[in-house]
Amino acid sequence: MPIGSFGIIDVSGMNTIINTSKLQAKQYPDDSFFQKLIDRLQTEFVDKGKLRTSSCAGFYSYPNPKYKNLEFLKSKNDKIISINLHII
Repeated sequence: MPIGSFGIIDVSGMNTIINTSKLQAKQYPDDSFFQKLIDRLQTEFVDKGKLRTSSCAGFYSYPNPKYKNLEFLKSKNDKIISINLHII
């Protein structure tokens, strides 16, 4: 089952992403992106205990994250999307 980038972050842990971003923020002090990312991950995930799969929450809720559902990436507009791709 494919896991995707947010699922991988849940496996590695939010603190890993925050620590990596802190290194990037030091390397690029004029770029506010990394500090904004750190602040957002801290308030939206770490402060709420959504740390990784072992804490049962991250970007997804565990043990049954939504990406394991076969319908996860399907949309009501799949037919429209497929028609548009065919035209392209």
